[in-house]
Amino acid sequence: MHSRLYTNVLGGNDFVEACVANNFSYKETGLFLFYSKVTHGNFIPFLNTLLGDMIDLSENLSQTDLDRAKNQLKSNIFMALEQRTVKSNDIGSQIMFYGNRLPSEQIVSQIDKLTVADAKMIFKKTLSSKPTVVSYGKNLEELPSADDIQRILKTNLV
Repeated sequence: MHSRLYTNVLGGNDFVEACVANNFSYKETGLFLFYSKVTHGNFIPFLNTLLGDMIDLSENLSQTDLDRAKNQLKSNIFMALEQRTVKSNDIGSQIMFYGNRLPSEQIVSQIDKLTVADAKMIFKKTLSSKPTVVSYGKNLEELPSADDIQRILKTNLV
């Protein structure tokens, strides 16, 4: 079973050499990012594919998609917590955020409470914020600015 990002962005496009999504949660805010490596001259097709998929997800997320993602998240969390370093970091983070360590049942309960409407609202909020774009390489003039990317998102978000 592959993630939607792998299936729709990385798996079907030879010009995408790497694409990873990450989310960093903080007490009052968060950071959502994509790291990608794309072959020269293919950033615009990549961006169209990635943004198109994110816009589609914000509008057409199904209960099946959400259930699959929640199951994958729970599996990833508990498999990672089998490592002592990850577990120690998790304990420290939970104490900083919540003042105590959350029981596993509470974590699962919070994940299970997420609804399709909640997820769509989060996607739209995330996609409507101004992106930060960092790039490295030669001939970067084809890259659109953060303002251009924000315009594309605003034009296409319902």
